[in-house]
Amino acid sequence: MKGMSIMKTLSLNYSIPWCSKVVLLGCCLMGWIFLNAHAHSNQGDEKARVRIGLNYFKIAEDSCYLTVKVLTKPDRKYIPVSGVIINLFLNEQTKSGMMGNITTDKEGLGTFILPDKFYTALDTLITLKFMARLNNDPSFQDKLTTVEIKDASMVISYDEDSLREVKVKLLEKDSSDRGTPVEGADIKFYVQRLFSLLPIGNDNNFTDAEGEVTFNLPSDLPGDGEGNLELFIKLEDDDDYGNIVFSNTLPWESDWITVKNTFDERTMWSPRDRTPYFLWIFPNLILLAVWGVIFYLIIQLMKIYKGTI
Repeated sequence: MKGMSIMKTLSLNYSIPWCSKVVLLGCCLMGWIFLNAHAHSNQGDEKARVRIGLNYFKIAEDSCYLTVKVLTKPDRKYIPVSGVIINLFLNEQTKSGMMGNITTDKEGLGTFILPDKFYTALDTLITLKFMARLNNDPSFQDKLTTVEIKDASMVISYDEDSLREVKVKLLEKDSSDRGTPVEGADIKFYVQRLFSLLPIGNDNNFTDAEGEVTFNLPSDLPGDGEGNLELFIKLEDDDDYGNIVFSNTLPWESDWITVKNTFDERTMWSPRDRTPYFLWIFPNLILLAVWGVIFYLIIQLMKIYKGTI
């Protein structure tokens, strides 16, 4: 009993005052607020993720380039990323494998013409492994996109008599000089018009087991003013071969285009002194009819005012 009274006395003597409890509670509250603020600041400093699209283009046999598109998704919609530097490599991320750098524009796009050392490597390579890397950017996380492309080429031949029949053969590069025919590739045909390319033919022109597809140019297709027709043959967005574009200018029948000089004739697009007669007659008749009605009404109002009606 004596021991219990001593413990009770000690507990009463060493109890925390209410003011100290309030100070301790305030310190705990401020510490919690500080930790939350620090956590939110860390979240705000976290780098955003990006998405890099990489495409390979082969124009005939003498020009190849890469296109890059960089996007980010801060909310629910992708937006372009401008002003970021993308490193481009071939086969390996080393100094020897580096092709160069590209900076994206305001649309998040960039085009890179492959240098001469790419064509030197192309002579000995069958499969091309391109890499686009975003590294050490202050606003975005590091990102690496890899695309593997098999080198292929087109062999194009025409009907010697009319040039209307076009035969395309798609060959994948192999260890031999002949190449391996590519079956099931969708070949597109276009002709150059004034402002853009015009697709011609049906949408499905797939190569056969020999890698060939035959296309007949429309008989009513006009050429340009010099009697030529610029034909484009494309393999677009293929998973194995990328984009391959071949073009050729064909001597076409210039008599399909008849240009009539109407400068001295009275047409809608002639000068003012050669306005068509009907544009002189009918508008003036309409004006006379309108003003005639107005004068007739004025005369009738004057008669009403004078009391003659």
